[in-house]
Amino acid sequence: MSLEPENVVDIPVAEDFSEPTHRRRTPSRHYYKWIIFSPLSMILVSSGICVIIEAYDMKSHGSIFVSWLLMGLAGLILLNIGLAFLGESIKSKIMLDLRKKRSKSR
Repeated sequence: MSLEPENVVDIPVAEDFSEPTHRRRTPSRHYYKWIIFSPLSMILVSSGICVIIEAYDMKSHGSIFVSWLLMGLAGLILLNIGLAFLGESIKSKIMLDLRKKRSKSR
């Protein structure tokens, strides 16, 4: 009769965990562009709409021509920059999804 237990399990020591079993990928530039441009585009589009509405309000209350014109122009600029950022964000998200799909198929 042996004094050793029958179900002996080897417990791994710290050296066994030194090498990871899988490598974690660093996020691509498309991911960073998508993360930055998405909220920024929403802020710019909504700000542009608000400024345009404010310019219309100035015009309807009889403000000076130049003041509401410049306010409306600034609103249009904000709106167009926001739409451009939104397009860039969508493009980056599509590129990111295509890259993930391509890496899964390999």
